[in-house]
Amino acid sequence: MRKIVCVIAPFDAKQKLDIVEDHEVVDTFTLDTFTFISTLPEKAKEYSINEVAFAGPQVYLQGLIKRLQEHELKTYSTNTINYTIL
Repeated sequence: MRKIVCVIAPFDAKQKLDIVEDHEVVDTFTLDTFTFISTLPEKAKEYSINEVAFAGPQVYLQGLIKRLQEHELKTYSTNTINYTIL
């Protein structure tokens, strides 16, 4: 199963994300921090991925996941991506 893994650095302008399959990184891409919430669900759908795992500051990540879920629900009328904190 493929998933996106990201170690969030809240004060960096760009976030590095890895696409992981069978515990190996198969692709890497970056997203702009300021458009992260709108572009991450698009990237996940582009790669047919429904699982995203984050590492980083816990409180920040809880808020980020809430905003991602709200954006996904508003944009796609459904929440198909499972966001988790490592």
